[in-house]
Amino acid sequence: MAPDDPQSRQPRSPVLRTNAQIGAACTTTQNSGPLCSITVTKIPLRRFTARVLPIDPENRVLLLHGFDPAVPDRPFWFTIGGALEGSETLQEAAARELYEEVGIRAAVEEISGPHWSRMTSFDFAQYTFTQDETFLAVRVDGEGAVSFEHMEQVEKETTLSYRWWSAEELDATEETVHPENLGELLRKIVQES
Repeated sequence: MAPDDPQSRQPRSPVLRTNAQIGAACTTTQNSGPLCSITVTKIPLRRFTARVLPIDPENRVLLLHGFDPAVPDRPFWFTIGGALEGSETLQEAAARELYEEVGIRAAVEEISGPHWSRMTSFDFAQYTFTQDETFLAVRVDGEGAVSFEHMEQVEKETTLSYRWWSAEELDATEETVHPENLGELLRKIVQES
């Protein structure tokens, strides 16, 4: 076969684009092609999660700063936690997530709560999560180093930093914090402990 014979060409790999990439391409005047009329459906996931609030001696809570890879220019602050695995209790899941996400070890019996719960929905990457969140707390000395060493790869890639926040700082910030009422929740937990 001749080199320019169509049968001699290697098949091309499909090009996969995120919703954000498609949306960005469709906002330019040059790109109004067929992709602009396609709606990419997110994969729905339902989960039950334990959110753990590490609170230091100054009554500050440790939060993570990260972003959705589909919308990397809109970072937000969020609580530590994740889905329950197998037959884990909320406290067991909270202790595991605390170690996996920030390298802090806590005994299950040190974790208090539940202090609050809610159902929420949000998009992250190619998923739409609907999750039942239960918020627990643990007192920590605040002196140990926070480590992202045990995070899953996607968490490492989308987590920018961490910070200890007071209730007053949470109330005053103009940055995005999830959940929005975290300052109020932190005050309630501190008063109860």
